[in-house]
Amino acid sequence: MSRENLQIVEKILNNLKIALKMKSDKELANHLKLSTAAISAWRARNSFDFLLILTKCSDISIDYLITGEGPIYLNERNDKYSYVEVSAGNLVSEKRVEYNKDDKGENRKIIELEAQVSILRDIIIEKDKKG
Repeated sequence: MSRENLQIVEKILNNLKIALKMKSDKELANHLKLSTAAISAWRARNSFDFLLILTKCSDISIDYLITGEGPIYLNERNDKYSYVEVSAGNLVSEKRVEYNKDDKGENRKIIELEAQVSILRDIIIEKDKKG
C-alpha cells in the first residue's frame, strides 16, 4: 500500500476520534464495539471496516472523515434533494440524492449514507482500474 494510503487510513481514524470527541483508540474501540487489538490491526493492515464505521457513526459526514474539512455532522435537510460528494485523493464523485416527501431525519440520513457508500464503491472501482 502506498504511503498516501497509509496516511488516509490514519487520517480517517484520527478524524473519527475528533468527531466523536475521543482521545484514545480504546475509547474508539468501545464505541465501535471492537477490541483495541482490532483498531491496532486496522493500522497494521492499513485498512479498516468502513461500512462498520458508517453504520456506527451515521451522523458523521464521510467528507469530514476523509478530508478533515467541512461540517463534521450531517445536517437534516428540508429540501427535496441534495448532493452528496465524496473525494479520495484526486478522485471526486458526486451524486444527487432525492427524498420522498415523507423522508425525515433518520430516513434522510440512511438515504445519504447509501449514496455515500455507492460513491465510495465507484471510487474504489475507478482506483482499481487505474491500478
